[in-house]
Amino acid sequence: MKYPPGYTSHNRVKLIKGGADYFDLAERLINKAIHSLHLQIYIYEADQTGARITEALLRAAKRKVKVYLVLDGYGSNKLPLELIETMTTAGINFRWFEPVFKSKDFYIGRRMHHKILVADGMYALVGGLNISDRYNDLPEQPAWLDWAIYSEGEVSMELAARCIQLWPKKKIEKPPLSYFKHWKSLLPNQEECLARIRINDYTLITD
Repeated sequence: MKYPPGYTSHNRVKLIKGGADYFDLAERLINKAIHSLHLQIYIYEADQTGARITEALLRAAKRKVKVYLVLDGYGSNKLPLELIETMTTAGINFRWFEPVFKSKDFYIGRRMHHKILVADGMYALVGGLNISDRYNDLPEQPAWLDWAIYSEGEVSMELAARCIQLWPKKKIEKPPLSYFKHWKSLLPNQEECLARIRINDYTLITD
């Protein structure tokens, strides 16, 4: 059967409401990762929600999962340098997206509005939620209404490939061949869900 250009069929997708549902699922994906995690976020704050995700990433790095974190140099410019140092010391691969110049009050460079989490190249969350208390359900503070898509299968593998493109090749450790066979065994072959990704602006790093 022929599919529209750019679409894959071996997928499962589910609409996820923001708030507690989203962050509970995000933490579960991070906790069950066995090889790699890609997190690319516009706003990452050092608040209660940020601390929760940071702790999950640190636990993953401790399990020897390859963690790759890309933050927008403007949207996340309030993140304490001490927290970044804690993550990099723990083995998390970290980079800012395209800050030609940045300080506390001034920024020149492109913006990255990705809100993507991909675990093991197979399980993904993508949508409009940042890592911030404003997007989470907290006591006496409901989350801002927003949505995400949870996906399993080929479309998640494509999201992982796009995440990798924002890293210099020498910084990415490719999984062993046996892991690609593991991916193939997990594809939802018994059901069909057409899905594709669309990126309106990104930068490729080729060095």
